[in-house]
Amino acid sequence: MRNMNQNEEFVDFIGDKLRSEKDIEILGYMAEITVDKNIKNKVSLILPLIQFSDPLLRRHICGLLGNYGDTVAIERLIDKLRTDESVDVRVVSAYALGKIGDGRATADLLWAKDHDFAVDFQGLSASNQATKALNEIERKQESD
Repeated sequence: MRNMNQNEEFVDFIGDKLRSEKDIEILGYMAEITVDKNIKNKVSLILPLIQFSDPLLRRHICGLLGNYGDTVAIERLIDKLRTDESVDVRVVSAYALGKIGDGRATADLLWAKDHDFAVDFQGLSASNQATKALNEIERKQESD
């Protein structure tokens, strides 16, 4: 019972901090801690950060969402893939969609593969990462 109260206290605390904090490093660390905790609805706590003004934080959140693998994030990740002004965010969104492996992202990844040739700071194109994501989704669907 005490563990449940601690989790509820953590959710309340982190939820308040994630809504009020402005420092991107602190927000990034808090998001990582949240994903690592064994609590329900952790994705819903960090998902709003995908809309933050700073592209570095948006990129980081997309990566966390992909690594965690919750399909709740699919629509927001697709939106980032299609509309984010930062190619860094679009590349990591494609990566995350591939990691999650949900077929709902296929049409949007195909679009990015055929149209988004911008290159991120590491030299990766959104098109190339979308191709990798499509391959990952196909592999996951074949293994199911």
